[in-house]
Amino acid sequence: VVATGGGTTRAEWLQALADCTGLPVDVSLVPECGALGAAYVARMTAGLESGLDGATAWARVGQRVEPDGAWVEHASRRYDIFKQLVAGEVSSVQAPAPPASGPAPDPGLPAG
Repeated sequence: VVATGGGTTRAEWLQALADCTGLPVDVSLVPECGALGAAYVARMTAGLESGLDGATAWARVGQRVEPDGAWVEHASRRYDIFKQLVAGEVSSVQAPAPPASGPAPDPGLPAG
């Protein structure tokens, strides 16, 4: 998973992305690399760049965020419940409790 854009400035978001996917998240060195990539391709189209070699100046990984195993398991259980609800296999469920070893819940987010 490669993360770019404004969300890459929030460590909590990046950790949640890694935990929910169960995959490492490579965070772009330059948050705006998507926009820069589009501009670079436009420059190539206009004949101002001869290839992708110049993109290495900003298209690099700044950090890698690894998933936390305790939260990966928790997110996977919740996703399984979501799939059951969507499939109509169950009509309601009680959300599982988060792992005891995990970080404190964000006070700005609803519980569960």
